[in-house]
Amino acid sequence: MEFRDILRTRRKDLGLTLDEVGRAVGVSGATVSRWENGDIENIRRDKIAKLSKVLEVTPAYLMGWPEKDFLPEDANEVQQISPAYFRVMKEAKEKGYSPEDIEMALEFIERARRRDQQ
Repeated sequence: MEFRDILRTRRKDLGLTLDEVGRAVGVSGATVSRWENGDIENIRRDKIAKLSKVLEVTPAYLMGWPEKDFLPEDANEVQQISPAYFRVMKEAKEKGYSPEDIEMALEFIERARRRDQQ
């Protein structure tokens, strides 16, 4: 399932309106509708983190990624991950990279992030 389908299904399962989700995330109900329709595909990671809380799922689940392979052990770390993490994950999913290749790329990103923080 794609992000838009997961978002719509989960919102309906919880009995939430577009406006309720939008208010919780800090956007309009119309924006949530555009996410669900696929009109907006690039969603900021802070919005994904808020959506995952509102919809009571992990960000990895919301993005349609295998959680055991890609989600940090502490889900609270998601907001601290560099935007490169999400770009790698999106490309990995689209191109079918192996878990080993993905892990190597993520390790490189983490090392670079730590270096930049020093």
